Amino acid sequence: MTDELPEPHPELRDPDWQRHAEKEAWVDYRRDRRRARRARRLTIAAAVLVVLVGGGYALVEWGKTTADHYDGASTGAAAVTTTTPTDLPDFGRVDLSRPFDNTPAQNWAEGIAGLSTPAPAKTGAFSAQQVSSAIDSVKQLITLGFLDRDTLETTPTSTSPCCRKTCAISSRRTSGTPTARRPT
Repeated sequence: MTDELPEPHPELRDPDWQRHAEKEAWVDYRRDRRRARRARRLTIAAAVLVVLVGGGYALVEWGKTTADHYDGASTGAAAVTTTTPTDLPDFGRVDLSRPFDNTPAQNWAEGIAGLSTPAPAKTGAFSAQQVSSAIDSVKQLITLGFLDRDTLETTPTSTSPCCRKTCAISSRRTSGTPTARRPT
């Protein structure tokens, strides 16, 4: 085989034919671009039309469902009806002496007994007795802060019973047990 290229056809060398071929290529290129532009515009118009029709359909359906709420008889403000506890059915009544019956909370312990803590163990530089004392102090503060009726119903002052209990617990904690420092 030879590495030579075949001789080009004699018409390919003709300058008139080359001008005609170039002109025809530009015409085809412009026609293809025009078709692509037209197709793009048609696609955008179809998408806009679909969105408008879908939105119109949704508004009509929403109007039908909201129109069902209005019977046309009432004009102006709607009449306000109130229900009293006597209007409740029997299954809606709650026995206030045992409000958690027939609920998942019926098996929970009352008050601070519902807070379960792990058994005290030596933790870091603190002995098991110090950890136990800290857990008891935290439980007492939770009881006073969140479960004690005096704390919940009165405004705390320095002479109120809840503040005296809290001060007694915090002073006992700071004076009774030494604090350990973390190693640096």
